[in-house]
Amino acid sequence: MDRYLNEVVPATIPTKPQGRVPAIARLVLDDAGTYEMWPCTAIRWSDDAVMVTVQFSPGEPASARPLWLAVDDVARVLRQAAPPATA
Repeated sequence: MDRYLNEVVPATIPTKPQGRVPAIARLVLDDAGTYEMWPCTAIRWSDDAVMVTVQFSPGEPASARPLWLAVDDVARVLRQAAPPATA
């Protein structure tokens, strides 16, 4: 895939790496909203976007690809939306 549908161009692009934070990226595949969740590393961020690197083939550094995603498409933790109902 050349480009994920939720890749963005941030309003301000930091010029230096800001750290290496383990995260999870949501990558939108098609207009129907189909997506995949991938482990990644956040390396730059601004108010509206995060640059992550995703290694698409584990153990193969050459498969790593940098992507700018909206802040809402990158998370450090996945949480359940609402607590389960109790009987």
